[in-house]
Amino acid sequence: MAPTTMDIPDDLVARARRDLADVWEGTGSGHVILLALEEPALPDYSVDERMEDPEKDLEYELTSARRDLVCLRAGFCNIPSIWPYMGVGVIPSAYGCKIKTIPGEDPWTLPLITDPDDVYELQEPDLAVSGLAARVLQRIDYFSEETCGTVAIRLTDVQSPMDMATQILKYEELLLAMYTAPDAVHLLLDMVTRSLIKFVRMQAERAVNFFGYTHVNLWRPWGIYVSDDVAAVVSPGHYREFMKGPNELISRAFGGISIHCCRGYEQNLMEIANLEGFMSFDADSSFNDIDAIGRALTSAGNSPEAVFAYPGRLRGEERPPEGSRRSRGLWHAWAEGPDEAILKVRTARRWGFGLILSLKCGRVADGVEAAREIARATGG
Repeated sequence: MAPTTMDIPDDLVARARRDLADVWEGTGSGHVILLALEEPALPDYSVDERMEDPEKDLEYELTSARRDLVCLRAGFCNIPSIWPYMGVGVIPSAYGCKIKTIPGEDPWTLPLITDPDDVYELQEPDLAVSGLAARVLQRIDYFSEETCGTVAIRLTDVQSPMDMATQILKYEELLLAMYTAPDAVHLLLDMVTRSLIKFVRMQAERAVNFFGYTHVNLWRPWGIYVSDDVAAVVSPGHYREFMKGPNELISRAFGGISIHCCRGYEQNLMEIANLEGFMSFDADSSFNDIDAIGRALTSAGNSPEAVFAYPGRLRGEERPPEGSRRSRGLWHAWAEGPDEAILKVRTARRWGFGLILSLKCGRVADGVEAAREIARATGG
């Protein structure tokens, strides 16, 4: 297979990064738009096909990257990138979890242990040679070589320490162990947190052209994006006791943290917004009250111990330069069309937080017209 390169104009990427950085830093117009295109259609390859066949995987990812390039040329903040996706159980598989692939579905991670006492027998794996972690690194090498570094490579799916822990120790048993064996839960979380930080750095080092510490196609100037889905089912007290510490270790390692959680996790929005280094979350207003989202984001940093993310943290600076410290969190949200987008832009302005909006549309022309409608209705 001959190398497949892409001509991605540097000036357009720089413009999109400036626009995104302005919103992350709270210095721009307050919101930016990315398009989530339905057309052209992606190749009809299932996840398990792509995992097994690097050529099919690259074809699929490059089709997605070309979609983003069309959006970038139209003035939106889509920066083309490709994703070495192997499901959500990459690090757990390195610990020994078996992965079950079902045709047409994402892979399932089967728990390794069902007794919290077995946590004490676990050993941290060699991620370079173990499970799907080794395959992710091989896929990054393949993508880098085949594209000659012309397309940025994202991280594989980044699952939070608690999400990984519930794959290694059976989900229900881990939730019960928060009450009956908290020391075992903390030990497991400590191990997988170290593994996560190590594996993220390994991926960054392997990619010839590294997109940034995220598995979604939303560029960020600093900090890491983490899926933390167990936040939907635990109390604020348990979030503080078990999930806050590991997430803050990750935040310190990468200069900030953004949190994804599917569906409703309204009870923990405040806990997340006051993590050390908090940058953003993507709470879905279909499942979380929109004013609860606003209250959490505008409370961000109000707790005495909260420290916001800023670029210099990765350089070891103790405090951000004067004027660069964010006073609000940031929301990245989805909109099905201009009406929903207008509502979310107005909500962000009413509460005073930044917004990165992914706008679903069939074609770029539809997105351009929707963006004009949003600008007319919101004054910018």
